[in-house]
Amino acid sequence: MLIICYCELLNNIEQSNNSNNNFFYKDKIFKIFVSYAREDEQAARRLYNDLKNSNLPIEPWLDKEEILPGQDWKREIRKAINESIVFIPVFSSTSVKKRGYVQVEFKYGIEVLKEIPPGEIFVIPVRIDPCEIPYEELKQYHFQDLFPTWDNGSKMILKSIKSLLNNNTTNKN
Repeated sequence: MLIICYCELLNNIEQSNNSNNNFFYKDKIFKIFVSYAREDEQAARRLYNDLKNSNLPIEPWLDKEEILPGQDWKREIRKAINESIVFIPVFSSTSVKKRGYVQVEFKYGIEVLKEIPPGEIFVIPVRIDPCEIPYEELKQYHFQDLFPTWDNGSKMILKSIKSLLNNNTTNKN
């Protein structure tokens, strides 16, 4: 039994083409949830596309792309957050002041964060302008600015996700 499990593990892990010998799960795609206020949809969509176009085995999740007509959107959002290995709240001077479901999403992501072992990356707070992140629970986490240079910020987010995948610390399906 142990030999079979070990062989299966070896079959499911492949070495990436990078020179620094990173390992990823073969044939496994990891969900990344992007949470944002409607007013910040353009920035959220840009981040979604950056994630989608990366060479990482990830599937970014954006409500406008994933929720089908007729589905219970609140249920689908909660389900997607629970299934994600990374939760990216997109903060802006608009989103931090706005009332509405975006606050529910941010708070639910924080609730799921409480289940994550210390030291494991789950939340990557992102700012698209120089706003103050209002949640005390997130202040201990290094946030990433996507301004003034979007590309540098996007690369750092991908680097963080890659680090999580390389460490194989997640047990999410």
